[in-house]
Amino acid sequence: MKRMWPICLAALLLCACGPADVPPESSIGYGSEESSAQSNEETQPSLSGRLKPEILAYQEMTYEEFLQSGGEEAEFYHGGEYLAALPELNAEIVFLGTYDKETGTYSLPGTAKPRRLQGTVKDFFAETPLEVPEKTFAQAFAKQNHAVSSWEEGGGSAYYIADLYLRLEWAVGSDEAAAVLDVALDDSGYIRPDTLCWLTWPE
Repeated sequence: MKRMWPICLAALLLCACGPADVPPESSIGYGSEESSAQSNEETQPSLSGRLKPEILAYQEMTYEEFLQSGGEEAEFYHGGEYLAALPELNAEIVFLGTYDKETGTYSLPGTAKPRRLQGTVKDFFAETPLEVPEKTFAQAFAKQNHAVSSWEEGGGSAYYIADLYLRLEWAVGSDEAAAVLDVALDDSGYIRPDTLCWLTWPE
């Protein structure tokens, strides 16, 4: 019996301290993935689908007004289009010239209005997450601008932004004319800050 009491004493000590040595669930990883995801979402800017006001300001600007505001002279691009840089937006503006049947050439009058702007998602949008699924991007823009979205295929020429692109159309003013935003797509299914965009206004 004298030999048994140390063993009993040791067993009692183990029972007394055992539960206190087990770490709580939160300290062994339970819920850590959810907390990490929430943390990442908080560090990412939200996606509202809002275009920058300075982008929209070019819609009614004539070529003459563009030059008077300090814009550089547009150069002939192709198909009657003239191109000029917008350094402050890291984008380009495209004007549509007029065709002279007698001379068979195009010219760019001061009354010409922009046909489109060419840039990237980070240049056009107020908020630009690192990447977002193309469907999520389309839904956010459609909700903000009452736009209709569609997925289109290009013709492999300069008249299309890409071989595959997202097209978003929404009404401008009270008439039926629609502004169009084309966003280039790739096989990843995601849209990123450097993804190309064309914003085209009705002629």
